[in-house]
Amino acid sequence: MWRFSIGLLYDLIFMVIWFCVQLQWKVFIFLLGPCRMIISTFTDSIPIWLDDKYQLHDDYKILSYSSTEILAYIRSVRKNEFHGWDIFTQNVFLQPDSLLLIYIRPLAYQKGQYQLETYTYKDIYEFVLRLSYVLHFQYSICPGDRIGIIFTNKPLFILLWLALWNIGALPVCFESSKEDYQLLEESIKLSSISQLFIDPELSSFIRKITNTSKLRSIKFNNIHEQDLMKILLSPNSPIFLQNQTKRNSKLGNDLNSGIIFIKYSNLNVPPSQIKIRLKNISWRKIGLSYKLFSNILKIDHKSIVFTTVPLYHARSSMLCVWTTILQGGCTAIGHSFTTNTFWKQVFMTQATHIQYSGELCRYLLNTPPSTYDNLQKTQIAYGTGLRKDIWMKFKNRFHIQSIGEYYEKFDDNSILTPINFQSNERNIGSCRSHGLLLTFILSFSHKMIDISQIEYSNKEYNNGSNSSISVSTDNSNVFEIEINHYKNIIRQNQNKKLQTGNPSWLITHVFSPTQKKEALKNHQHPENNISNDKEYQSDLILSNLFNYNDMWIKNSDIFTIDRINKSWYLQDTNQNEFFINNQLILSIKIEDEFYNYGYKNIFQVIIIGKQIQEKLFNVAYIKLNNHPEDRKGKTKNLAHMEQTIENFLNSIRHQLAKRLLPEEIPQFIKIVDEFKLTDDYFISKEYYKLQEEFPFGSMKRWNELISLNDENNEKVFRLNQVRYLYKLTS
Repeated sequence: MWRFSIGLLYDLIFMVIWFCVQLQWKVFIFLLGPCRMIISTFTDSIPIWLDDKYQLHDDYKILSYSSTEILAYIRSVRKNEFHGWDIFTQNVFLQPDSLLLIYIRPLAYQKGQYQLETYTYKDIYEFVLRLSYVLHFQYSICPGDRIGIIFTNKPLFILLWLALWNIGALPVCFESSKEDYQLLEESIKLSSISQLFIDPELSSFIRKITNTSKLRSIKFNNIHEQDLMKILLSPNSPIFLQNQTKRNSKLGNDLNSGIIFIKYSNLNVPPSQIKIRLKNISWRKIGLSYKLFSNILKIDHKSIVFTTVPLYHARSSMLCVWTTILQGGCTAIGHSFTTNTFWKQVFMTQATHIQYSGELCRYLLNTPPSTYDNLQKTQIAYGTGLRKDIWMKFKNRFHIQSIGEYYEKFDDNSILTPINFQSNERNIGSCRSHGLLLTFILSFSHKMIDISQIEYSNKEYNNGSNSSISVSTDNSNVFEIEINHYKNIIRQNQNKKLQTGNPSWLITHVFSPTQKKEALKNHQHPENNISNDKEYQSDLILSNLFNYNDMWIKNSDIFTIDRINKSWYLQDTNQNEFFINNQLILSIKIEDEFYNYGYKNIFQVIIIGKQIQEKLFNVAYIKLNNHPEDRKGKTKNLAHMEQTIENFLNSIRHQLAKRLLPEEIPQFIKIVDEFKLTDDYFISKEYYKLQEEFPFGSMKRWNELISLNDENNEKVFRLNQVRYLYKLTS
């Protein structure tokens, strides 16, 4: 066993190479082959019970692959061949006739029927060169230009993004689900683009902003898809391949942006409440991190990965399409998500992997059985948002071998994306789970800080802000004060032993702070810089935290850990945390308890901190299974329904009291018919926070409502348009 441990230290050395490039790393390349032979000999002899407990074999596979890819990436950086176009062309020359893309085009006038369009690596490469000629000579796009793309799920989206990489321009992807011209106008101003290419399906509402004085310097290009595809399909069309020196001259180092995604805080709220951010994806993440990510998910040249998540989200374009290209695989793209035909499309494309997001899996489980449930051959499902209450139900019903739940909001500095990839029942609901060795290695770059003993006051709570101090936004030193406060908390708790279930912050070490600072200067609106909007503040950069000139990034979400299995569980985001009587309320933790005890009755539930008449309340919104109301809102047997709901809430209240603190039990529960979803299938909690649905009327009316509670605190109320409102606590 000691030889096995010594052997694995070689792979640790290879991980350190990334941060010690100046060393004579060619010596390690020479040792790589012998080290692998020695280590593989010992991994084969590990007892099964030991491997199940510490996952040593899985760690070895990840570390072995990572060490090889890190060395290869270092070489590509030295040769200045680390950009996305260089990686794409390498795969084209290796396997020109392999499938790269399957597009599932809905047939007009035939609902539920589709036509498959297939494209090889060679096809896409030739299309991109022809499109590059059009973009460069007809639209005058040059290296260094920022070019906007606003498209639905279509092959042309991918062709445009690759063509811009060929030219040396920077793609900026806009969300197309919110047809609000004022929001789009603000996004375009923020992005600093010179041109915008528009899907013909979206041209009608974009036409309203093309002549505004604020955007006169921007050129709007409506793409005539059929005419353009004729040019791309013609072998006689001219091509353009950018000179590599010219292409790379404007792209910068590997921490600079390779692609930008415009993100909106929430799309189901009034435009004035929507916050706009730029998500910058660096070349390091594009060339290295995503390749390691795809290897963990077992994506290879034989894989077909199916997704219906909109391509203007990084989780679809980068974590699905691009990760598949990195391994020489094929991506199958659905035009949109429909529960009735999802598995039919999976079967038609013969997908080996599917990507899920948010509540997608829950809605698929709620569909009636279909012949395609058993005909499809999916082996792996991966994504973010799969809850533990349906984890095994989803696997068993659709015959999924492995689940890959990952945490995507991670800084570019991190080489490995946190992920829990499991084929068994270990760590259900976790977003990161590695073995003993990999957890130890990553502990030098990722630290969890226990915040369970931090004292808060309700005065510090400011409309949902995740700030733990009260500051004025008019003060020029406000953010410096806040950063110093976070630093003090982290320093005081850095050596505190983490306990299972305690809330924790995640901080990530930046091993190349000078490069990071330079990259941040090049980003006009970097995602990880400090935003002037405290309510939707992104991750904080903390310099000189433990040592002089070091740099750490404080993640904006809250986690709990399992000390035994070394796994992470996401418990809340910076937008959703709130405090009741100085107690930090973790919404996901409470929601999981509702699902555990009410799984037969509850379809979906959310917990939010709702500010009503200047007072903050813990409120639960619940959608019940088999809700006895039709689509027209007419009730069936109202008295029976009231009694059923009241009995259910009465029973679950006693169960919650055993598992939760008094402050964590929702003070009010509202029954809803449907939840508002975002375009990537998450429940829009912000929508329910901002709804002024109860109380109606004055504060007097609210006081009367509270005084109506009976001794058991289970009285049913009807308020105007609110169907049912229950108060569980006094």
